[in-house]
Amino acid sequence: MELRIPKALIGKYLVAYLEIGRVLISDKNIIGAMLNGSVLTGEYGKTSDLDIIAITKKDLRQRKQISINDVFIEIFCYSKNELYKSFKEGDYQDMNMAGNGFIMFTKSKIIKVIRKKAKNLFDKGPEKLSEEQKTYLKYLAWDSYCDVVDILEKDPIVAFSLMQKSVWYALEVFYKINSMWFCKPKKMLSEVQKISQKMHNNLIE
Repeated sequence: MELRIPKALIGKYLVAYLEIGRVLISDKNIIGAMLNGSVLTGEYGKTSDLDIIAITKKDLRQRKQISINDVFIEIFCYSKNELYKSFKEGDYQDMNMAGNGFIMFTKSKIIKVIRKKAKNLFDKGPEKLSEEQKTYLKYLAWDSYCDVVDILEKDPIVAFSLMQKSVWYALEVFYKINSMWFCKPKKMLSEVQKISQKMHNNLIE
């Protein structure tokens, strides 16, 4: 069993990857692992970490944070059943990591089945909302706007904070209404621009 190595990994990230890879691959309970994040494209920066989802024979759902060679590593460890529960709960990040992540190693054919299920669910997107659900979400977005208007003149500092929260929530509502998984926070502007140039311009303003 050999550890596969992403081409984009260099320097301390490669050293950390090799070390944690050896640990995971030597664990008799771990039957497969996938690497995710900006490190796969070579776009990582000083604070980038290694995100790893590992599938275990043990019946557990566990999140570990460790540091190797000054690189922060997050390991999301799931049994197959616990990972499927996560999918049912709508955790699209788990779907994306399991379905589209870089395969570090596999010890079982079940990994291929898990990846296919995860990818299909992620590509499908969230369930479509009823018109009643959409109306209710729109009302909540409008209500958060009203909270800002109510105190805008009396307390502009708090109002400004609520504006940020209101805009963020409105974006979440937009994604839910259009049956899309919400974008990564740090990539919000670039992701929104792909959907609507007008919305992107409004956010910048």
